[in-house]
Amino acid sequence: MKRFLIIQVRCIFVLFFSVLMFCCSRQETQYDVVEISFEDAPADFKLTDRFKNVHFVQLEMTDECVINFEKKIALAENRILVSTIRNELYCFDSETGKFICRVGERGEGPGEYLSIKDFYYNSSDSSIVILDAFKNRTLSYSLDGEYLKEGIFPASVNYVESIERSQNDYYMLSLMMHGGENEYAYTVVRPDSSYFSFDPFAPVSVGNYMTAYADQPMAAFGNGFTFQKFLNDTIFRLDNGEIRPEYKLLMNKPLATKEQVANLGPYHKKDVCDMALSTGYFIGFDRIYETQQYILLIQPVQSDQGYFWIDKESNTGIRIASSNNMSKEAERAIEGKSIISVKGGNDKALISFIMPATINFSFKGAFERNPEIKPFSDQLRPFFENTDPEGNPIVIIYEQ
Repeated sequence: MKRFLIIQVRCIFVLFFSVLMFCCSRQETQYDVVEISFEDAPADFKLTDRFKNVHFVQLEMTDECVINFEKKIALAENRILVSTIRNELYCFDSETGKFICRVGERGEGPGEYLSIKDFYYNSSDSSIVILDAFKNRTLSYSLDGEYLKEGIFPASVNYVESIERSQNDYYMLSLMMHGGENEYAYTVVRPDSSYFSFDPFAPVSVGNYMTAYADQPMAAFGNGFTFQKFLNDTIFRLDNGEIRPEYKLLMNKPLATKEQVANLGPYHKKDVCDMALSTGYFIGFDRIYETQQYILLIQPVQSDQGYFWIDKESNTGIRIASSNNMSKEAERAIEGKSIISVKGGNDKALISFIMPATINFSFKGAFERNPEIKPFSDQLRPFFENTDPEGNPIVIIYEQ
């Protein structure tokens, strides 16, 4: 009898200990997720008041440097880096816009690349790194365009849309849908060159083609990344390879499920955007940027939906509306109430981009149409009077 009681006590103890350990393990995976709703910015809201400096600069045009269609813009110390859809990468002085150099050339010789899948700035050694898809390699250059070295990238970059690097040498790659097996939205490469992929697209799929589901769905910040999963209403954080939810977005719209999108047939971003506009579904964001104070979220149909900002200090959200009327948007940008065509950024700044074709009518015209317009800076009127509408684009740097 005594032995039976001892066995019972032991069983109860084991059961209690198992339950306790299970509860503890569950507690370790619980996260404090902040709910964010977005209020429309009031009429007197001035975005430029939230930045310590807003710097306008027109990029110099030379025979060696003519930018027709930009692909990506990045800041690297005192440099502006612009890649184009023609596989060119140009470097400019961020203060003056003066052309410094072209980074690398197309070819198969030393320091030459076959294609620029994407590029990033490596702050640990102050180098510009090009990702060459055809040879699955990286090519590194100095800030003055001098070729430094070549390396083999650990993970496949065939289906990469964009790449970001954290300060502790993790890499996060967003992937395109490609119609193959084991399709995921992301791959993460660790400092030891091991890697893993996550966030499956299934049951959404494509036909015999490749397509990006988002242009820039993640942002490097410090030792990690801020990102949104495919067709999701939560902003996640990835640190040292560990993923946790950070913000739950209350969009006042139902989230389109993967099953609903899959029922549209082979995935095309335009079809999904049309479905969202006609039915009122939320389908996530196309681009994410992060500074010390803000996370900026941009939907695929940017001009209709505006810009969504999360203030990280107050955990509040604000939406700055926009429209298809470029003249109106130019006037709001001049007044400091809005931002136009964000194309890049890092923890210290956001980068906006203005094509030369819009300078005369939209920006110079704003001063002519509205003599009472009040620019947020006295420098804007003389700046636009001296811009070249046939030159290279204008870059606006919003410094945090």
